Amino acid sequence: MMDPDSAHQTVGGNRQGTVLDDFLRLASAHPDKVAVVSYLVSRPDPVSLTYGDMAVLVDKLALKLISLGVKPRDFVSYQFPNRWEFVIAHLATIRIGAISNPLMPIFGKRELRFMLERTASKVCIALKRTPRTEPGKVLEEIRDDLPSLEHLILVDDDDPTGSLESQLADISVTDLDRERLDRLAPKPDDVEVILFSSGTTGEPKGVLHSFNSTYRATSNAFAAMEMSERDVVLMPSPLAHATGFDYGVEMPLYCGCKAVYMEAWDPQQMLRLIEKEGITWSKGSAAFVKDVCDAAETTTVDTSTFRCFVSGGAPIPPKLVGRAARLLGAQLIPCWGSTEVGIATIGKFTDSEEKRSSSDGSAVDGVTVRVVDDEGRLVPPNTPGHLQLRASGQHVGYFMNDALYEASFENGWFKTGDLGRLDEDGYVRIVGRSKDIVIRGGENVPIIEIENLLLDIPEVADIVIVGVPDDRLGERCHAVVVPRTPGRQFSLTELTAHLATLDVTKQYWPEFISTWDALPRTASGKIQRFVVRDKIIQEGK
Repeated sequence: MMDPDSAHQTVGGNRQGTVLDDFLRLASAHPDKVAVVSYLVSRPDPVSLTYGDMAVLVDKLALKLISLGVKPRDFVSYQFPNRWEFVIAHLATIRIGAISNPLMPIFGKRELRFMLERTASKVCIALKRTPRTEPGKVLEEIRDDLPSLEHLILVDDDDPTGSLESQLADISVTDLDRERLDRLAPKPDDVEVILFSSGTTGEPKGVLHSFNSTYRATSNAFAAMEMSERDVVLMPSPLAHATGFDYGVEMPLYCGCKAVYMEAWDPQQMLRLIEKEGITWSKGSAAFVKDVCDAAETTTVDTSTFRCFVSGGAPIPPKLVGRAARLLGAQLIPCWGSTEVGIATIGKFTDSEEKRSSSDGSAVDGVTVRVVDDEGRLVPPNTPGHLQLRASGQHVGYFMNDALYEASFENGWFKTGDLGRLDEDGYVRIVGRSKDIVIRGGENVPIIEIENLLLDIPEVADIVIVGVPDDRLGERCHAVVVPRTPGRQFSLTELTAHLATLDVTKQYWPEFISTWDALPRTASGKIQRFVVRDKIIQEGK
């Protein structure tokens, strides 16, 4: 079992501090500088926090966690959309030497139950309700299944006494308290965070990162993008996703720049915020860029500060690079990476539009990329094969899954599971995946797990889920069902209703369906997913 105490020793480091040290220095040197501006659905004006404001809230919540029995090396879980409380929860957790477990807002009972049980979290912090969901109710309903979960801290926007500030108002922080907290400060090689990522086996992978590995995975990319304290970052990707966490939470703290959050994605609002907040940089899947470009076709705002949008998780449509430049005045920069290593390759500002739309960039400092065939032999340039990495920001383990961690490497090279080619100039192009996953809007869909759940429907004899291209999200899920009764036709509602009863995250549901007599298989019986996918695409479904 890969536990935090053993995992943090697997990566050495030469950085003398942590992101917590960076934050505390900023709070001391620049207490009046605005650190976070958070636009909430429930109020017209944003919440604006300086580094000094944040330091007070972080220390109060840290003391609260200690009073609830949280100890160093424990996991603290929290589930927030892109709001200021997310950052406070993370910093308070690491302030006491505990490990952050950010949970995606889309996660439902099934995923939450697994992740909270796996981490044995004593405390979970979350919103009581959002305009469309009730996270607090969900957590209350699964609480009896989680003996380790002793405390829920629920933030209620509808109750003035339910805000996080109000719930911490009675806590005073003395100099002795700060000295006590300082003694709990984590070391650079300690585990900082667990990020759950959908795997191919149906069980979410708990990706462990140390403070050092997170810093390396992030700093290599922001150095390539020439980030500084003068930048203003807007993060549309969920903060609990590796993209949002690394580049919407950690990077602004490393750089000392302002971070702007929108609780709910709204491309029109992002356009307005580019002008109002002076946004310079953003990162997310191509779907976000397309949405903002579409909005800019009918809205006129000053986007002169906006210099860069880094896009990964799905191929960039060729015309989108030009649209971003024309409508937003920003360079659309491709990247490729994973939860395990952060950004591995990234484009350059000097690359042509054609290069940026036809490649996924070249390796950042600290990363080496190679392409091998099925036998592990290097292939010539521009030949598709299996992409492998050596990365300074490599994750330090999979929680409670040592075997998976060891199997992820081949002679010291990390097996990404992606298929691609490497040209003579060192530029990578992703051409496919050897993993059985679909990436919908930059989020991995665990299709093996979903297939297994749907096989429990009595009338389903066989099923496969494949990703089909989508202009906005990159891919959507298409289910192909083989019925037990020949000639029977399945409806999409039959499948989604079954998944709904199992509390499966809605974004993981199939969105299209076909009924076939049989699925194509290899001689060994393995489903030929590429054959299924190609046929569906050819049929135009």
